[in-house]
Amino acid sequence: MPGARRSGLERVVYVAGGHDGEKNALKSALVYNVAKDEWAPLPDMARERDECKGVFHRGKFHVIGGYCTEMQGRFERSAEAFDFANWEWDKAEEDFLEDSTCPRTCVDGGDMGCTCVMRGKLLVIGCRSFGDAHVAYMLDLKSHGWRKLVAAEEFCGHVQSGCCLEI
Repeated sequence: MPGARRSGLERVVYVAGGHDGEKNALKSALVYNVAKDEWAPLPDMARERDECKGVFHRGKFHVIGGYCTEMQGRFERSAEAFDFANWEWDKAEEDFLEDSTCPRTCVDGGDMGCTCVMRGKLLVIGCRSFGDAHVAYMLDLKSHGWRKLVAAEEFCGHVQSGCCLEI
């Protein structure tokens, strides 16, 4: 991660977009500190994004695709990235996706999942096809062993955009 050197390990989860109880798309983003059990807001994205995907790439949190409230289900081709060094969102890239469709993958070369690297481990989250339940696996990059992760009931459900990072 860019910016000042950090002491110790912080485990955080970034979440962006989604919708409220009235199905209004959101442009808000949050960071959750796992150790402190605290949420903190990030600056709002430039636009609302329901059903978007998120991934870390080159030190930034990228939020990809999704749609605004008025477009209900008609996906956009744009993406925007959060720059941690400047604590702001970069200008949205309008033609990030080739097609206006639900982005099913969020990583270069990935297949049906969102990937994040964490101190010798790789987290893969995805689903077999639209509407199927999401599953998560952790790969130990030293032993090359896979482990299926089981989430507690209070952490299960549909994820709009999120990525776990250990820094």
